[in-house]
Amino acid sequence: MVLPTVGDTVSMCSCALLLPAVLLALLAVLITTVASVRQEHENHVGTGRVRDQDLVASYVHELAFVADVDGWLRYVSPAGTASLGLHPDDLVGYGWRQRLHSDDLDHVTAAFERMTLGDPTVECTARVRHTDGTWRWYATRLGTGGIAGRTPDRIIGVAHDITASIVRQHWLEHTNAELEHVAATDALTGLPNRRRLDEVRRATWAQARRNSEPISMLVIDIDNLKAYNDRYGHDAGDRCLVTVARTVAAALRRATDVAARYGGEEFVVVLPSTTSDGARRVAESLRDAVRAGALPHAGVSAGIVTVSVGVATTTPDREDDGSLFTRADAALYRAKERGRDRVETAPPIPGSR
Repeated sequence: MVLPTVGDTVSMCSCALLLPAVLLALLAVLITTVASVRQEHENHVGTGRVRDQDLVASYVHELAFVADVDGWLRYVSPAGTASLGLHPDDLVGYGWRQRLHSDDLDHVTAAFERMTLGDPTVECTARVRHTDGTWRWYATRLGTGGIAGRTPDRIIGVAHDITASIVRQHWLEHTNAELEHVAATDALTGLPNRRRLDEVRRATWAQARRNSEPISMLVIDIDNLKAYNDRYGHDAGDRCLVTVARTVAAALRRATDVAARYGGEEFVVVLPSTTSDGARRVAESLRDAVRAGALPHAGVSAGIVTVSVGVATTTPDREDDGSLFTRADAALYRAKERGRDRVETAPPIPGSR
């Protein structure tokens, strides 16, 4: 057997002496903790009757409330009302509808009615007015406080402030919409760009195929734009492009008609459900509108900016979208060859309208 050394003996004695001190310290901490809890409890007890809902609500930062089935508030949690800049006394005894956004009244009222008809829980989202005049979004879960099997006599609700999430969601939606708009828009003219034009052409073609309808396309070119740039400068040339683009877009009468910048000084107009005669009339109206703008161009005999237009019409069972564009583009070049400032129509595909 190994006997303890003098050093071991001293160490064990030291531990024996320290143990009561450690226990006393732990006991002191425990007494302090119990006293703290008791004092907190007494603060809630007040006159000796504990208000359980206040005791629970003091630990909850949500907006908790109790309302009767007619909508009058019986109880509102202090922490929850503080998030609206209010005190419970500002709400208790009043109807919950008074601070609700008018657009949300109907569906929240319907949620309360569902509770009275027996639904155990109902969820709804609504805006509540803050004292500073702004609106806070709350996601609310409702339950009944009545006895099982009887008509509920009160509605209990817990509402979570989701304003930050809603604002973030709206910001993201707005940002995404802006990005999508930028990605589909020509930066100079504001018209749909080539990417967006391709989407429109595919969608219009699919619709025409489903409905067995004709589809027409115009290809428009500003006459002598190079000479315009040489005489007036490229900044003026850009302004000329913008002016013609706005004129073309304004001359279209139907919401389904789409004008886009194809590239350079060329524009394309897609005309759903439009026959060859109808497309020709649209093309002539566009040409006339540009002439009526009377944008000076001293470098040409007309003295003003003009456009040439190629027109083609088909039905999807006769050719594809690419072929339709090719024929409209070929018609444009014939207009150029025949003197500019004119409309030329591509020969019809047999069977097209």
